[in-house]
Amino acid sequence: MAAEHFLFARPALESISVLNARYPGQSAPPIRLLPTDLAPTAPGTLYPAPERVVIGQREEDLASVAVDFTDNPLLMVFGDAKTGK
Repeated sequence: MAAEHFLFARPALESISVLNARYPGQSAPPIRLLPTDLAPTAPGTLYPAPERVVIGQREEDLASVAVDFTDNPLLMVFGDAKTGK
């Protein structure tokens, strides 16, 4: 069995006010959430080329994700149940 590692860090909650005072007016960018329902027309053209198929939406910029079956004719999708695969 391969060794698996887990790194855990406890946030220093007492330093939040110090950091806010040091960097006034600065904050982390807001977290954009993916839509709960993705309409078939939302990602754009589902078949931009005969070999390319749009399979979803990228989390980073919400752009469509396409698979090019000329590069690799196989596609395997793994994931937990009800996670959007």
